[in-house]
Amino acid sequence: LKYNKSMKKVIIKTLFFFFFFSCFLQAKAFDITSLWNINSYVIDKVWVLSDTEKQSIESKIQEIRNKYTAEILLVIIPTSNWEDVSSGATEIWQKVWVWKKDKDNWLVVLITIDDRAWDIATWYGIEWVLPDLLTKRIWEKNFVLFKDKRYFDWIMWSLDDFKKAFAWDPSIISSQSDQDNPDET
Repeated sequence: LKYNKSMKKVIIKTLFFFFFFSCFLQAKAFDITSLWNINSYVIDKVWVLSDTEKQSIESKIQEIRNKYTAEILLVIIPTSNWEDVSSGATEIWQKVWVWKKDKDNWLVVLITIDDRAWDIATWYGIEWVLPDLLTKRIWEKNFVLFKDKRYFDWIMWSLDDFKKAFAWDPSIISSQSDQDNPDET
């Protein structure tokens, strides 16, 4: 096969395009090391939430944490460099967020805005209270809000649904919560 000069230029330009495009994607991909110093339940690396919305979500998560032994972390990133978003949610827990080593009641919610993807990773202590099928139903129930970029409403309504699921399992109700509100179930 013979190539003329114009064909070589097209091939070289195409290769350069793919090289620079892959560099752009790599630069835009999420770096998990940026989470090593987590001091919040809500990490919004895309700034889709206002400060007020972020604080409201943080308060709701703290309320759930106080009533139940569940630890919730919400991470919103532009895109992921994981093969699938579920791998990312699990990796965030394993490598970054280990607040309660004596409890296995954690859940990481990972949302990738540009990929239009999300995942909820649960660990042993609450995985039977929030199995994959239920978490999927909870998040998809209000998914139209995500499509409309109403992320705050989508997250808050989903947190309310998590709270309802936790209420069905007395084993994850915090003993501190029981002492504070002995009549409340």
